[in-house]
Amino acid sequence: MRFIPALLFCIVAISPLSLAAPDDGLPLSLNDLKLEHMDWKFPLTDYVADASLAWCEVDGQDLFILDSANTLHCLDLARGVHRWILNLDEKPTQAPGIGANNIAVAITDRLVLAKRKNGARYLDKPIKALPTTSPAVTEDAAYVSVYVQNRLYAVDGATGTTGWSYRFKDYIATAPRIYGTAAERFLYAAAHDGAVICLSPRPALEGAPAKPAWVFQTTGRITADLTFSGSSVLVACEDTCLYCLNRLTGGINW
Repeated sequence: MRFIPALLFCIVAISPLSLAAPDDGLPLSLNDLKLEHMDWKFPLTDYVADASLAWCEVDGQDLFILDSANTLHCLDLARGVHRWILNLDEKPTQAPGIGANNIAVAITDRLVLAKRKNGARYLDKPIKALPTTSPAVTEDAAYVSVYVQNRLYAVDGATGTTGWSYRFKDYIATAPRIYGTAAERFLYAAAHDGAVICLSPRPALEGAPAKPAWVFQTTGRITADLTFSGSSVLVACEDTCLYCLNRLTGGINW
Protein backbone atom coordinates (compact mmCIF):
# COMPACT_ATOMS: atom_id res chain seq x y z
CA MET A 1 0.00 0.00 0.00
CA ARG A 2 3.00 2.31 -0.04
CA PHE A 3 2.21 3.38 -3.59
CA ILE A 4 -1.08 5.11 -2.55
CA PRO A 5 0.44 8.29 -1.04
CA ALA A 6 2.64 8.71 -4.09
CA LEU A 7 -0.36 8.24 -6.40
CA LEU A 8 -2.41 10.75 -4.46
CA PHE A 9 0.49 13.21 -4.64
CA CYS A 10 0.62 12.85 -8.41
CA ILE A 11 -3.13 13.43 -8.77
CA VAL A 12 -3.01 16.53 -6.58
CA ALA A 13 0.04 17.84 -8.41
CA ILE A 14 -1.41 17.57 -11.89
CA SER A 15 -5.04 18.47 -11.19
CA PRO A 16 -4.59 22.26 -11.22
CA LEU A 17 -3.14 21.99 -14.72
CA SER A 18 -5.63 19.56 -16.21
CA LEU A 19 -8.90 20.25 -14.46
CA ALA A 20 -8.92 23.81 -13.17
CA ALA A 21 -10.88 26.35 -15.23
CA PRO A 22 -9.94 30.02 -15.41
CA ASP A 23 -11.83 32.14 -12.91
CA ASP A 24 -11.41 35.47 -14.72
CA GLY A 25 -14.64 35.17 -16.72
CA LEU A 26 -12.89 35.12 -20.11
CA PRO A 27 -14.13 32.72 -22.83
CA LEU A 28 -12.13 29.52 -23.26
CA SER A 29 -12.41 29.41 -27.04
CA LEU A 30 -14.00 31.09 -30.05
CA ASN A 31 -16.96 28.74 -29.72
CA ASP A 32 -17.65 30.16 -26.26
CA LEU A 33 -17.97 33.65 -27.75
CA LYS A 34 -21.31 32.56 -29.30
CA LEU A 35 -20.76 34.61 -32.43
CA GLU A 36 -24.20 33.64 -33.72
CA HIS A 37 -25.72 36.07 -31.23
CA MET A 38 -23.96 39.11 -32.71
CA ASP A 39 -26.15 41.71 -34.41
CA TRP A 40 -24.16 41.33 -37.61
CA LYS A 41 -20.83 40.16 -39.01
CA PHE A 42 -19.23 41.80 -42.04
CA PRO A 43 -17.54 39.34 -44.48
CA LEU A 44 -14.66 41.51 -45.71
CA THR A 45 -13.07 38.74 -47.79
CA ASP A 46 -16.31 38.29 -49.76
CA TYR A 47 -15.49 41.62 -51.40
CA VAL A 48 -11.69 41.59 -51.50
CA ALA A 49 -9.88 38.25 -51.44
CA ASP A 50 -7.25 37.87 -48.71
CA ALA A 51 -7.85 41.43 -47.49
CA SER A 52 -7.49 42.39 -43.86
CA LEU A 53 -8.72 45.37 -41.91
CA ALA A 54 -6.31 48.31 -41.95
CA TRP A 55 -8.39 51.11 -40.35
CA CYS A 56 -11.92 51.79 -39.20
CA GLU A 57 -13.87 54.68 -37.73
CA VAL A 58 -17.45 55.27 -36.63
CA ASP A 59 -19.06 58.61 -37.40
CA GLY A 60 -22.77 58.95 -36.67
CA GLN A 61 -24.58 56.02 -38.28
CA ASP A 62 -21.72 55.26 -40.69
CA LEU A 63 -18.87 52.81 -40.21
CA PHE A 64 -15.88 53.49 -42.43
CA ILE A 65 -13.42 50.68 -43.15
CA LEU A 66 -10.17 50.80 -45.10
CA ASP A 67 -8.84 47.36 -46.01
CA SER A 68 -5.34 46.19 -46.92
CA ALA A 69 -6.27 46.19 -50.62
CA ASN A 70 -6.79 49.98 -50.49
CA THR A 71 -10.58 49.81 -50.69
CA LEU A 72 -12.64 52.19 -48.59
CA HIS A 73 -15.98 50.78 -47.43
CA CYS A 74 -18.87 52.69 -45.90
CA LEU A 75 -21.27 50.49 -43.93
CA ASP A 76 -24.60 51.07 -42.25
CA LEU A 77 -23.55 50.80 -38.61
CA ALA A 78 -26.86 49.29 -37.48
CA ARG A 79 -26.97 46.54 -40.12
CA GLY A 80 -23.39 45.99 -41.29
CA VAL A 81 -24.30 46.32 -44.97
CA HIS A 82 -22.64 48.47 -47.61
CA ARG A 83 -23.66 52.00 -48.41
CA TRP A 84 -20.86 52.26 -50.97
CA ILE A 85 -17.32 51.19 -51.91
CA LEU A 86 -14.48 53.43 -53.11
CA ASN A 87 -11.48 51.72 -54.71
CA LEU A 88 -8.16 53.53 -54.26
CA ASP A 89 -5.25 52.60 -56.52
CA GLU A 90 -2.62 53.22 -53.84
CA LYS A 91 -2.27 52.93 -50.09
CA PRO A 92 -3.36 56.10 -48.26
CA THR A 93 -0.50 57.68 -46.35
CA GLN A 94 -2.87 59.10 -43.73
CA ALA A 95 -6.18 57.93 -42.30
CA PRO A 96 -9.14 59.33 -44.27
CA GLY A 97 -10.61 62.60 -43.05
CA ILE A 98 -14.37 62.32 -42.46
CA GLY A 99 -16.48 65.46 -42.85
CA ALA A 100 -20.20 66.06 -42.49
CA ASN A 101 -20.78 65.69 -46.25
CA ASN A 102 -17.40 64.82 -47.73
CA ILE A 103 -14.38 62.55 -47.32
CA ALA A 104 -10.71 63.41 -47.95
CA VAL A 105 -7.94 60.85 -48.52
CA ALA A 106 -4.25 61.75 -48.75
CA ILE A 107 -2.09 59.46 -50.91
CA THR A 108 1.45 60.83 -50.69
CA ASP A 109 1.06 64.17 -52.50
CA ARG A 110 -2.35 63.38 -54.01
CA LEU A 111 -5.65 64.43 -52.53
CA VAL A 112 -8.78 62.37 -53.24
CA LEU A 113 -12.14 63.89 -52.32
CA ALA A 114 -15.43 61.96 -52.38
CA LYS A 115 -19.03 62.53 -51.41
CA ARG A 116 -19.93 60.98 -48.09
CA LYS A 117 -23.45 60.10 -49.23
CA ASN A 118 -22.50 57.83 -52.11
CA GLY A 119 -18.70 57.62 -52.28
CA ALA A 120 -18.58 59.45 -55.61
CA ARG A 121 -15.08 60.77 -56.30
CA TYR A 122 -15.09 64.42 -57.38
CA LEU A 123 -11.40 65.35 -57.07
CA ASP A 124 -8.19 63.39 -57.54
CA LYS A 125 -5.20 65.67 -58.04
CA PRO A 126 -1.64 66.20 -56.88
CA ILE A 127 -1.16 69.09 -54.49
CA LYS A 128 2.02 70.99 -53.71
CA ALA A 129 1.72 70.28 -49.99
CA LEU A 130 2.47 66.81 -48.56
CA PRO A 131 -0.13 66.09 -45.85
CA THR A 132 1.31 64.89 -42.56
CA THR A 133 -2.02 64.18 -40.81
CA SER A 134 -5.53 63.26 -41.90
CA PRO A 135 -7.10 66.17 -43.79
CA ALA A 136 -10.16 68.07 -42.61
CA VAL A 137 -12.81 68.60 -45.28
CA THR A 138 -15.86 70.78 -46.00
CA GLU A 139 -18.18 71.07 -49.00
CA ASP A 140 -15.73 73.24 -50.94
CA ALA A 141 -12.27 72.77 -49.40
CA ALA A 142 -9.84 70.43 -47.68
CA TYR A 143 -7.36 71.50 -45.02
CA VAL A 144 -4.02 69.71 -44.82
CA SER A 145 -1.14 70.11 -42.39
CA VAL A 146 2.51 70.04 -43.50
CA TYR A 147 5.85 70.10 -41.70
CA VAL A 148 7.28 72.79 -43.98
CA GLN A 149 7.09 76.03 -41.96
CA ASN A 150 4.50 74.36 -39.69
CA ARG A 151 1.70 75.36 -42.04
CA LEU A 152 -1.95 74.43 -42.50
CA TYR A 153 -2.98 74.70 -46.16
CA ALA A 154 -6.46 75.14 -47.64
CA VAL A 155 -7.03 73.25 -50.90
CA ASP A 156 -9.90 74.16 -53.22
CA GLY A 157 -12.30 71.23 -53.57
CA ALA A 158 -13.25 72.03 -57.18
CA THR A 159 -9.82 72.56 -58.73
CA GLY A 160 -7.28 71.11 -56.29
CA THR A 161 -5.57 74.49 -56.20
CA THR A 162 -3.66 75.20 -52.99
CA GLY A 163 -4.92 78.47 -51.54
CA TRP A 164 -4.28 80.26 -48.28
CA SER A 165 -2.13 78.90 -45.49
CA TYR A 166 -1.71 79.62 -41.80
CA ARG A 167 1.60 79.25 -39.99
CA PHE A 168 1.85 77.77 -36.50
CA LYS A 169 4.75 78.16 -34.08
CA ASP A 170 5.22 74.37 -34.00
CA TYR A 171 4.08 71.59 -36.33
CA ILE A 172 0.51 70.30 -36.20
CA ALA A 173 0.66 67.04 -34.28
CA THR A 174 -2.91 65.76 -34.75
CA ALA A 175 -5.53 65.81 -37.48
CA PRO A 176 -7.26 69.19 -37.92
CA ARG A 177 -11.02 69.03 -37.48
CA ILE A 178 -14.07 70.92 -38.76
CA TYR A 179 -16.84 71.00 -36.18
CA GLY A 180 -20.15 72.83 -35.83
CA THR A 181 -22.73 74.32 -38.18
CA ALA A 182 -23.48 77.72 -39.69
CA ALA A 183 -21.88 80.57 -37.71
CA GLU A 184 -20.63 78.12 -35.07
CA ARG A 185 -18.59 76.00 -37.49
CA PHE A 186 -14.84 76.32 -37.00
CA LEU A 187 -11.56 74.70 -38.00
CA TYR A 188 -9.58 73.36 -35.03
CA ALA A 189 -5.94 72.29 -34.89
CA ALA A 190 -3.52 71.37 -32.11
CA ALA A 191 0.21 71.98 -32.38
CA HIS A 192 2.95 69.85 -30.86
CA ASP A 193 3.93 72.69 -28.50
CA GLY A 194 0.54 72.48 -26.75
CA ALA A 195 -1.32 75.26 -28.57
CA VAL A 196 -4.97 74.67 -29.53
CA ILE A 197 -6.04 77.07 -32.28
CA CYS A 198 -9.52 77.83 -33.61
CA LEU A 199 -9.71 79.27 -37.15
CA SER A 200 -12.42 80.34 -39.56
CA PRO A 201 -12.83 77.58 -42.21
CA ARG A 202 -12.54 80.07 -45.06
CA PRO A 203 -12.72 78.85 -48.69
CA ALA A 204 -9.31 78.01 -50.09
CA LEU A 205 -9.17 80.79 -52.69
CA GLU A 206 -10.10 83.56 -50.28
CA GLY A 207 -7.60 85.32 -48.05
CA ALA A 208 -6.19 83.59 -45.02
CA PRO A 209 -7.79 84.31 -41.63
CA ALA A 210 -6.22 87.49 -40.24
CA LYS A 211 -6.06 85.94 -36.78
CA PRO A 212 -7.48 82.92 -34.93
CA ALA A 213 -10.89 83.06 -33.31
CA TRP A 214 -9.00 82.01 -30.17
CA VAL A 215 -5.82 80.29 -28.98
CA PHE A 216 -5.46 78.18 -25.84
CA GLN A 217 -1.99 77.25 -24.63
CA THR A 218 -1.50 74.11 -22.55
CA THR A 219 1.71 73.48 -20.61
CA GLY A 220 2.69 70.26 -22.37
CA ARG A 221 2.82 68.62 -25.77
CA ILE A 222 -0.34 67.50 -27.58
CA THR A 223 -0.20 64.22 -29.51
CA ALA A 224 -3.80 62.97 -29.15
CA ASP A 225 -6.69 63.96 -31.42
CA LEU A 226 -9.16 66.55 -30.23
CA THR A 227 -12.60 65.26 -29.21
CA PHE A 228 -15.82 67.26 -29.59
CA SER A 229 -19.21 67.21 -27.91
CA GLY A 230 -21.74 70.00 -28.35
CA SER A 231 -20.10 73.26 -27.37
CA SER A 232 -17.05 71.58 -25.81
CA VAL A 233 -13.69 70.37 -27.07
CA LEU A 234 -11.62 67.92 -25.03
CA VAL A 235 -7.83 68.22 -25.14
CA ALA A 236 -5.55 65.47 -23.80
CA CYS A 237 -2.14 66.87 -23.00
CA GLU A 238 1.20 65.47 -21.85
CA ASP A 239 1.17 67.89 -18.92
CA THR A 240 -1.00 65.13 -17.31
CA CYS A 241 -4.19 67.21 -17.64
CA LEU A 242 -7.38 66.70 -19.61
CA TYR A 243 -8.88 70.04 -20.59
CA CYS A 244 -12.51 70.69 -21.43
CA LEU A 245 -12.72 73.95 -23.37
CA ASN A 246 -15.63 75.97 -24.68
CA ARG A 247 -15.07 75.46 -28.38
CA LEU A 248 -16.59 78.84 -29.28
CA THR A 249 -14.53 80.99 -26.88
CA GLY A 250 -11.54 78.89 -25.83
CA GLY A 251 -12.42 79.32 -22.17
CA ILE A 252 -11.90 76.48 -19.69
CA ASN A 253 -15.06 74.60 -18.65
CA TRP A 254 -12.98 72.39 -16.35
